[in-house]
Amino acid sequence: MKLNIVSDLHVGGHPHYDKQLIQAVCDDSEHADVLIIPGDLSVGESVLEPLRAFSEAYKHVLFVCGNHELWGEGFPEYRTWLSYEFARDPALKNSFFLEHGHCTIQDTLFYGGTMWFSDEAANPARTSGMYDAVPNDEYIKRMVPDFDLIKRFEGEYGHGHSNKSFLNGLRHPLDRAPDVVISHHMPHNQAIMPQFAGSAINKFFYCPEAQDLLEEMENPPKLW
Repeated sequence: MKLNIVSDLHVGGHPHYDKQLIQAVCDDSEHADVLIIPGDLSVGESVLEPLRAFSEAYKHVLFVCGNHELWGEGFPEYRTWLSYEFARDPALKNSFFLEHGHCTIQDTLFYGGTMWFSDEAANPARTSGMYDAVPNDEYIKRMVPDFDLIKRFEGEYGHGHSNKSFLNGLRHPLDRAPDVVISHHMPHNQAIMPQFAGSAINKFFYCPEAQDLLEEMENPPKLW
Protein backbone atom coordinates (compact mmCIF):
# COMPACT_ATOMS: atom_id res chain seq x y z
CA MET A 1 0.00 0.00 0.00
CA LYS A 2 1.29 3.45 -0.93
CA LEU A 3 0.46 6.41 1.31
CA ASN A 4 0.64 10.11 0.51
CA ILE A 5 0.92 12.06 3.79
CA VAL A 6 0.24 15.80 3.54
CA SER A 7 -0.04 17.91 6.70
CA ASP A 8 -0.45 21.57 7.65
CA LEU A 9 -1.61 22.89 4.29
CA HIS A 10 -3.39 25.80 6.02
CA VAL A 11 -5.69 26.43 3.07
CA GLY A 12 -7.63 29.70 3.24
CA GLY A 13 -7.16 33.38 2.63
CA HIS A 14 -5.11 33.13 -0.57
CA PRO A 15 -7.47 31.88 -3.31
CA HIS A 16 -4.95 31.59 -6.15
CA TYR A 17 -2.29 29.93 -4.01
CA ASP A 18 -4.88 27.68 -2.31
CA LYS A 19 -6.15 26.47 -5.68
CA GLN A 20 -2.63 25.64 -6.85
CA LEU A 21 -1.84 23.84 -3.62
CA ILE A 22 -4.99 21.72 -3.69
CA GLN A 23 -4.40 20.87 -7.34
CA ALA A 24 -0.80 19.84 -6.65
CA VAL A 25 -1.98 17.37 -4.00
CA CYS A 26 -4.67 16.03 -6.34
CA ASP A 27 -2.17 15.62 -9.19
CA ASP A 28 -0.12 13.26 -7.04
CA SER A 29 -3.01 10.82 -6.56
CA GLU A 30 -1.81 8.35 -9.19
CA HIS A 31 1.15 7.51 -6.95
CA ALA A 32 -0.83 6.64 -3.81
CA ASP A 33 -3.63 4.36 -2.62
CA VAL A 34 -4.47 6.52 0.40
CA LEU A 35 -4.13 10.23 1.13
CA ILE A 36 -3.54 10.95 4.82
CA ILE A 37 -4.14 14.47 6.14
CA PRO A 38 -3.01 14.73 9.79
CA GLY A 39 -4.64 18.09 10.47
CA ASP A 40 -4.34 21.84 9.96
CA LEU A 41 -5.94 21.63 6.54
CA SER A 42 -7.96 24.78 7.15
CA VAL A 43 -10.13 26.51 9.76
CA GLY A 44 -13.71 25.55 10.64
CA GLU A 45 -16.06 24.79 7.76
CA SER A 46 -13.39 25.67 5.20
CA VAL A 47 -12.05 22.11 5.38
CA LEU A 48 -14.90 20.80 3.23
CA GLU A 49 -13.90 22.25 -0.14
CA PRO A 50 -10.37 20.79 -0.22
CA LEU A 51 -11.61 17.50 1.28
CA ARG A 52 -14.12 17.12 -1.54
CA ALA A 53 -11.40 17.78 -4.12
CA PHE A 54 -9.06 15.24 -2.52
CA SER A 55 -11.85 12.66 -2.27
CA GLU A 56 -12.52 12.99 -5.96
CA ALA A 57 -8.85 12.50 -6.81
CA TYR A 58 -7.91 9.71 -4.39
CA LYS A 59 -9.29 6.23 -3.78
CA HIS A 60 -9.29 6.84 -0.02
CA VAL A 61 -8.75 9.90 2.18
CA LEU A 62 -8.10 9.80 5.93
CA PHE A 63 -8.43 13.01 7.90
CA VAL A 64 -7.82 13.98 11.51
CA CYS A 65 -8.24 17.45 13.00
CA GLY A 66 -5.31 19.60 13.90
CA ASN A 67 -5.57 22.52 16.26
CA HIS A 68 -6.35 25.10 13.56
CA GLU A 69 -9.56 23.39 12.45
CA LEU A 70 -10.96 24.12 15.89
CA TRP A 71 -10.15 27.82 16.00
CA GLY A 72 -13.40 29.63 16.80
CA GLU A 73 -15.10 26.33 17.61
CA GLY A 74 -15.62 24.00 20.57
CA PHE A 75 -14.52 20.37 20.69
CA PRO A 76 -17.88 18.51 20.84
CA GLU A 77 -19.74 20.86 18.51
CA TYR A 78 -17.15 20.85 15.74
CA ARG A 79 -16.55 17.12 15.78
CA THR A 80 -20.26 16.38 15.77
CA TRP A 81 -20.75 18.72 12.82
CA LEU A 82 -17.81 17.31 10.85
CA SER A 83 -18.83 13.69 11.51
CA TYR A 84 -22.29 14.54 10.17
CA GLU A 85 -20.82 16.13 7.04
CA PHE A 86 -18.69 13.06 6.33
CA ALA A 87 -21.73 10.82 6.77
CA ARG A 88 -24.16 12.81 4.63
CA ASP A 89 -21.99 14.24 1.82
CA PRO A 90 -21.75 11.85 -1.16
CA ALA A 91 -18.59 13.65 -2.28
CA LEU A 92 -16.90 12.31 0.86
CA LYS A 93 -18.10 8.73 0.57
CA ASN A 94 -14.56 7.36 0.18
CA SER A 95 -13.16 9.50 3.02
CA PHE A 96 -12.87 8.88 6.75
CA PHE A 97 -12.82 11.38 9.60
CA LEU A 98 -10.88 9.68 12.39
CA GLU A 99 -11.50 11.04 15.87
CA HIS A 100 -10.26 8.34 18.24
CA GLY A 101 -11.54 5.96 15.58
CA HIS A 102 -10.47 3.15 13.28
CA CYS A 103 -10.87 2.15 9.67
CA THR A 104 -9.47 -0.72 7.64
CA ILE A 105 -8.24 -0.42 4.06
CA GLN A 106 -6.73 -3.43 2.29
CA ASP A 107 -6.27 -5.25 5.61
CA THR A 108 -4.34 -2.30 7.05
CA LEU A 109 -5.85 -0.98 10.29
CA PHE A 110 -5.60 2.79 10.76
CA TYR A 111 -6.26 4.60 14.05
CA GLY A 112 -6.39 8.36 14.26
CA GLY A 113 -7.12 11.47 16.27
CA THR A 114 -5.62 14.86 17.03
CA MET A 115 -3.67 13.84 20.16
CA TRP A 116 -2.77 16.80 22.31
CA PHE A 117 0.04 17.63 24.71
CA SER A 118 0.39 16.44 28.27
CA ASP A 119 -1.17 18.17 31.26
CA GLU A 120 1.27 16.39 33.54
CA ALA A 121 4.74 17.59 34.46
CA ALA A 122 7.22 16.38 31.89
CA ASN A 123 9.72 13.70 32.89
CA PRO A 124 13.08 15.57 32.90
CA ALA A 125 15.01 12.45 31.87
CA ARG A 126 12.79 11.96 28.84
CA THR A 127 12.48 15.57 27.75
CA SER A 128 15.98 16.83 28.56
CA GLY A 129 17.05 19.19 25.80
CA MET A 130 13.66 19.00 24.10
CA TYR A 131 12.40 22.15 25.78
CA ASP A 132 13.76 24.41 28.47
CA ALA A 133 12.19 24.73 31.89
CA VAL A 134 9.69 27.57 31.96
CA PRO A 135 9.05 29.37 35.26
CA ASN A 136 5.62 30.55 34.21
CA ASP A 137 3.45 28.41 31.93
CA GLU A 138 0.86 31.19 31.73
CA TYR A 139 3.40 33.37 29.94
CA ILE A 140 4.18 30.63 27.41
CA LYS A 141 0.48 29.97 26.82
CA ARG A 142 0.20 33.46 25.32
CA MET A 143 2.43 32.21 22.51
CA VAL A 144 -0.04 29.41 21.68
CA PRO A 145 -3.29 30.80 20.16
CA ASP A 146 -5.27 27.63 20.92
CA PHE A 147 -5.82 28.71 24.52
CA ASP A 148 -7.72 31.80 23.31
CA LEU A 149 -9.18 30.67 19.99
CA ILE A 150 -10.60 27.23 20.81
CA LYS A 151 -13.73 27.45 22.93
CA ARG A 152 -13.46 25.80 26.35
CA PHE A 153 -10.00 24.54 25.42
CA GLU A 154 -9.13 23.85 29.06
CA GLY A 155 -12.66 22.84 30.04
CA GLU A 156 -14.06 19.50 31.11
CA TYR A 157 -14.30 18.28 27.52
CA GLY A 158 -11.31 20.21 26.21
CA HIS A 159 -7.89 19.08 25.10
CA GLY A 160 -7.18 17.00 28.22
CA HIS A 161 -10.33 14.90 27.85
CA SER A 162 -9.67 14.48 24.13
CA ASN A 163 -6.09 13.38 24.73
CA LYS A 164 -7.07 10.75 27.29
CA SER A 165 -9.67 9.34 24.92
CA PHE A 166 -7.12 9.10 22.12
CA LEU A 167 -4.53 7.33 24.27
CA ASN A 168 -7.13 4.97 25.79
CA GLY A 169 -8.07 3.90 22.27
CA LEU A 170 -4.46 2.83 21.75
CA ARG A 171 -4.12 1.15 25.14
CA HIS A 172 -7.30 -0.88 24.64
CA PRO A 173 -7.70 -1.63 20.90
CA LEU A 174 -10.91 -3.30 19.80
CA ASP A 175 -9.55 -6.41 18.08
CA ARG A 176 -5.89 -5.85 17.27
CA ALA A 177 -3.30 -3.13 17.50
CA PRO A 178 -3.37 -0.63 14.61
CA ASP A 179 -0.85 -0.88 11.79
CA VAL A 180 -0.79 2.88 11.26
CA VAL A 181 -1.49 5.64 13.79
CA ILE A 182 -2.32 9.17 12.63
CA SER A 183 -2.05 12.15 14.95
CA HIS A 184 -1.51 15.86 14.49
CA HIS A 185 0.95 16.30 17.35
CA MET A 186 4.19 14.41 17.94
CA PRO A 187 4.31 11.05 19.76
CA HIS A 188 8.06 10.99 20.43
CA ASN A 189 10.72 13.51 21.36
CA GLN A 190 12.86 12.29 18.45
CA ALA A 191 10.27 13.87 16.15
CA ILE A 192 11.28 17.33 17.37
CA MET A 193 13.60 18.80 14.76
CA PRO A 194 17.08 19.67 16.06
CA GLN A 195 16.74 23.36 15.23
CA PHE A 196 13.73 23.59 17.57
CA ALA A 197 15.26 21.64 20.47
CA GLY A 198 15.09 23.72 23.62
CA SER A 199 12.11 25.80 22.53
CA ALA A 200 9.76 26.39 25.44
CA ILE A 201 6.67 25.86 23.31
CA ASN A 202 7.62 22.30 22.26
CA LYS A 203 5.66 21.06 25.26
CA PHE A 204 2.46 22.11 23.45
CA PHE A 205 3.21 19.96 20.39
CA TYR A 206 4.52 16.74 21.94
CA CYS A 207 2.82 14.06 24.08
CA PRO A 208 5.18 12.24 26.51
CA GLU A 209 2.48 9.68 27.39
CA ALA A 210 2.38 8.61 23.75
CA GLN A 211 6.13 8.03 23.84
CA ASP A 212 5.75 5.91 26.99
CA LEU A 213 2.99 3.93 25.29
CA LEU A 214 5.08 3.36 22.16
CA GLU A 215 7.97 2.06 24.21
CA GLU A 216 5.69 -0.29 26.17
CA MET A 217 3.79 -1.77 23.21
CA GLU A 218 4.42 -5.41 22.33
CA ASN A 219 3.18 -4.71 18.81
CA PRO A 220 3.88 -1.06 18.05
CA PRO A 221 2.43 0.44 14.87
CA LYS A 222 4.43 0.08 11.69
CA LEU A 223 4.01 3.77 11.08
CA TRP A 224 3.04 6.76 13.22
